[in-house]
Amino acid sequence: MKNLIDNKNISLSEKKVINYIINNIDILDTMSIKQIANQLKVSESLITKSCQNVSFSGFKEFREYLLKQYHLKKNKDIKNDFYNSLVDSLKLSSNTLKYDLIENVADKLSKHKGKVIIFSTGKKAILAKYFYFTLLEYWFNCSLVSSLYNEENFDSKNAVIFVISISGNNSKVNRYLNIINSIKEHNFICALTANSNFLSKELIDFHIYGNVEKYFSINQKANPIIEKYTVMYLMDNLILSLFEKLENNSIEFFENVKSKNFI
Repeated sequence: MKNLIDNKNISLSEKKVINYIINNIDILDTMSIKQIANQLKVSESLITKSCQNVSFSGFKEFREYLLKQYHLKKNKDIKNDFYNSLVDSLKLSSNTLKYDLIENVADKLSKHKGKVIIFSTGKKAILAKYFYFTLLEYWFNCSLVSSLYNEENFDSKNAVIFVISISGNNSKVNRYLNIINSIKEHNFICALTANSNFLSKELIDFHIYGNVEKYFSINQKANPIIEKYTVMYLMDNLILSLFEKLENNSIEFFENVKSKNFI
């Protein structure tokens, strides 16, 4: 865009017009040629001529070009920001993660012979399914719970209970834990959250959490685009620790090669 302003074929007044349009690109889609003319106190014909002298047919074509470049750059910046925020969050979580706590929970879970209940609601239930099916593959007696209106979901005798929450401030999780604690038949409760916040710390025995400092919003609505990876990272650390105890340290990482033995 700097090349447009440095064009030797435009006058100072035309350069002023081009500069103004470029500097207001974030609101350009709502601006008309008449509004710009009134703002700069110039004629509409000067604006048209200015756009033509930087190789466009007129204001409309120049505006469309600038908006396309602006949105392309904005989308690229958002994706770069997402990548950098994701890497930073995982590094922060790795540096602050209480690995001894994970080892303790994994050890207790590996020796557990009763039921395992995984409670999660909304989008988090999708993450919980991964944890649920992984435990099923190792013959744990698991149930995946998301409703407060089924009596079977509160059958917690000698059960190990995991609650999965992105923010840790889920009211349904809080209500579920209050009921479970009033029954007092469970073995232990462990919460997994993206950060240290948890609404009901007094209702759980263990809290495994990450360290997410940046949040994304879409149309002013929070979206867990970073936090979900952090929760997955916590789950995988817990699963790896559990595997070590169940498989007698036979875990290995392989290169991505074709084999009938791998899923």
